[in-house]
Amino acid sequence: MVSDSGAADPRLDAALAAYDGTAGTRAKVLAALAGARVFVAITATSTAVHTAEATGLRAESSAEMALVSVVASDGGRAVPAFADTAALRRWRLDLRPVPVAAEYLARAALDDGADAVLLDPGRAAVVLRADDLASLAAGYVPVPGALLAARRTVAGLTAPPSPPDEQLVAALAAAVRPERLRAARLLEGPGGPVLGIAPRHPLDPAALTDLAQRVRARLGPAVPPGGLDLAVVPPRGPGHRVIRRRWPSALW
Repeated sequence: MVSDSGAADPRLDAALAAYDGTAGTRAKVLAALAGARVFVAITATSTAVHTAEATGLRAESSAEMALVSVVASDGGRAVPAFADTAALRRWRLDLRPVPVAAEYLARAALDDGADAVLLDPGRAAVVLRADDLASLAAGYVPVPGALLAARRTVAGLTAPPSPPDEQLVAALAAAVRPERLRAARLLEGPGGPVLGIAPRHPLDPAALTDLAQRVRARLGPAVPPGGLDLAVVPPRGPGHRVIRRRWPSALW
């Protein structure tokens, strides 16, 4: 069993240190959250109290652990989360830190009816609203500074409803050609066009975000006006083929 040192994920720590409230640095925090481990605060709450006959003193007879949340002046409720255990201790010493995956935290906060997650309230205090939490829980990884998002899913992806623009297909082919991909296809998702990629090797969220940023930079003004999603998909499936390769395994 591997012990958890309680240290912050380096990528998330750097994004939080650079956060200044602007849209660009906020997108970097959200992108760094994908795949990161964070800490939530847990406290013990009494579930039953009894009075000792001999002394007449009241005492807890049982307790359960509860997720700590904070209530804003407008009545909204947020779940505080921390990049490392030191940040939680600086916030409050009486709480127990519990490590969770950021995606799990997003789902749990939504299921619990929370309005937001407050990330590192003692430092950056990044507020993740319901739409941010829904995107994170669904696997979306924002690409800073771009009308582009990456996600790990094939749900709801179909072939384009009409023949795609040849110039867009050519631009996408040029943008992904330097990457180590088995295939790339243009698809249609609930939010619009999706570039489906089948990587040669598994990509963690950080690597997927980096790939999406490279693709976005190569696309330049060819990105569709409404934006473009990038999704990891199987090598074979629906969609308009952008590239398909057969690489000798020795090259990888």
